[in-house]
Formats: sequence, structure tokens, C-alpha cells
Amino acid sequence: MKNSRPEVFIIESNSWRDEEDNRREGVALREMLALSEKRCKYVYLRTRREFRIALEQFTSSRYRYLHLACHGDGHGLHLTIDYLPFSMCTHF
Repeated sequence: MKNSRPEVFIIESNSWRDEEDNRREGVALREMLALSEKRCKYVYLRTRREFRIALEQFTSSRYRYLHLACHGDGHGLHLTIDYLPFSMCTHF
């Protein structure tokens, strides 16, 4: 990406159970990057609408890397509340 910054933008969304068990891969990644003095942006979300907003934030941030910390299957992403089919991703 031209004129991008070599930084990581992390979007995380877990199942209710993972939330209850405090499993946060994205937080762990953010902490590891901080140890390496790398700046990053971390966003936790639960819905498609929040996902769309986070992608807009990623685009405007000019960060080079996007890390998605969520579950998925062969057809889409499982957010905490919503399911996001890959076919909908072309609309973002």
C-alpha cells in the first residue's frame, strides 16, 4: 500500500464464551507489539455495523497491516452477535 505506515490494526470479535473466559488474542498481540515498540490500533467489536466502521477506521489510518482476531468458517466470519458472510464483504 503506497504511503502506508508499517503498523498493525487489530480487529477482534469473540464468542460469548470466549468473552466470559477472557480469551483475547488481539489484546495479547497488541501487548507483544508494544514490547517491540510497534504502534498498533486495537478495536473490539460485536456487530456487522461496528465491523464496517472499524474497516473505515483502518482505511483512514493508513496502517499497512490488518489482523482479524475472530472465528470463521469457509463462508464467513463469526462476530459476537452477527455472522458476516464473505459475499457481504464486497459491499464494504
